[in-house]
Amino acid sequence: MNAPSDVKCIKVVAAGTVAFSMNFAVAPGASSIFTMPGVSPGSNTFSGEAYSLACASATAATVANWIADPVVATVVSGATTNVTLVMRPAGTVGVGVDFQGGGGGAGIPLGVWNSTNWNNAIWQ
Repeated sequence: MNAPSDVKCIKVVAAGTVAFSMNFAVAPGASSIFTMPGVSPGSNTFSGEAYSLACASATAATVANWIADPVVATVVSGATTNVTLVMRPAGTVGVGVDFQGGGGGAGIPLGVWNSTNWNNAIWQ
C-alpha cells in the first residue's frame, strides 16, 4: 500500500466511545501503513481523507482529494487491530436546497410533523 503522487497528508478518524483523529504525513509513492495509538476500545467506525497539501497546511476547510469508505472494527486493549481503508478519488456535487412550508412554498409548516402527515408527504 503506497500513497499516490497527489497525496501528502492522510487523516484517519476513529469514532467509537471517543472520537479520535490523526494526520499522517506521507510522500508520494511511500508506504501508507501507519500505527494509530490511543483509539478507544470497543466498536469504532474508521474513515479517512487524503490531501494534496502537507499536514501542517491542512485545515478543517481543506478539501480532500481522496475519501475512504467507512470501516467498522472492534478495538481490543493491549492488541493491535488492523484496519484497511479503501480510498477513492473525491467527487464534486451540486446541491440544491428547496424550502417547503413557512411561506417558501407548499408544504407542512415546521413543528407539526407526525406519523399521519409524514406518511402522506409528497416527495419530489
